[in-house]
Amino acid sequence: MISTIYYILKGNSKVLLFFKDVLDRWNIVSFGRSIIKQSIEFSMDNGGDLEDVMQCFCANKYDCILLTNDKKFVNCGVEIIDYDGFLGR
Repeated sequence: MISTIYYILKGNSKVLLFFKDVLDRWNIVSFGRSIIKQSIEFSMDNGGDLEDVMQCFCANKYDCILLTNDKKFVNCGVEIIDYDGFLGR
């Protein structure tokens, strides 16, 4: 999530330039009501991290990959790539 990246990097202005480039090159998708509801139910039933679950269900819906170094990221059948793997592509 763009807001999470910005928060982690403490508002670095170079990140904003990167985001502008991303918006021009990548397809940006939204969660939407159904993904949020589905994620809440999944998190209630499985104790998952709601933010991770929302990203996973959204990626699944739009046939995306997930880029994360989080070893505990929820498994929802979506391809997960760590940063080193992404940079090596």
